[in-house]
Amino acid sequence: VIGGGIAGLTAALALKRAGRTVAVVETARVGTGVTGHTTGKVTSLQRLAYTELRDRHGTETARAYGQANEAALGHIADTVATEGIDCDFRRVANYTYAESDDALARVRAEADLAAEFGLPATFTTEVPLPFPVKGAVRFDGQAQLHAVKYIQGLARAVDGDGSFVFEGARAQDIQEGSPCVVSLEDGSV
Repeated sequence: VIGGGIAGLTAALALKRAGRTVAVVETARVGTGVTGHTTGKVTSLQRLAYTELRDRHGTETARAYGQANEAALGHIADTVATEGIDCDFRRVANYTYAESDDALARVRAEADLAAEFGLPATFTTEVPLPFPVKGAVRFDGQAQLHAVKYIQGLARAVDGDGSFVFEGARAQDIQEGSPCVVSLEDGSV
């Protein structure tokens, strides 16, 4: 697996759990790239995505997107518990809020649509912000975690039993086959 961010380490752990021997090749250190600079918000609520997806791609695509996001949230929660990853994981509510009357109508419609899809959505005017808002979509049961601690925990879960996480190893070339060979600046895996 090339890359020791959340996607690469999640894939590597899934492969290891499926009985494969895995090598993760990370050019820097685990947790120092994009994943390590995130807020650690784990949620199926992103802006007004469901209305936009429905309008562009249809109701079933929007529903599938929501279900996939909820499944990913559950997967992360399960991984934290199963692997004993100490990453400050906690369940929280997430909000997308409106500051104007025009935006309020869009937020209310998003809450209704998401709830129709079976997502944990409600419309609320009670938002824990230090400034006034008109209302918000609230998704319950979302999560917050320390992203660096989480991916370092994934790396620990991958490393061992014949699997490895190589940090400071820049991939130069890949030769597919069995075994696959990844050429590095200082050798190969």
